[in-house]
Amino acid sequence: RRFKAQDKFRAVKTFIESNRHHITPRKITLNDIGFGPQAVNVLIKIFKKCPYVSYLELRNNNLQDEGTKRLAGFLRQSTSLVHVDL
Repeated sequence: RRFKAQDKFRAVKTFIESNRHHITPRKITLNDIGFGPQAVNVLIKIFKKCPYVSYLELRNNNLQDEGTKRLAGFLRQSTSLVHVDL
């Protein structure tokens, strides 16, 4: 079965949230998933719960200007995220 972008994102979010006490990821790679601007709010929630993430890779998604601006606004306030690859 093919997963929709939202299903993939939900699976990643669930994995991170359920394992955050057992693993210490430093990098999140979510390439080619098809995230749109609406996914930025969920990404921000994940970053707030996982402050130790220092590298985010989101290549080949559909964040568009709106999503990119929202993400950039959050990242300006975040001190833990060092590198973002769009």
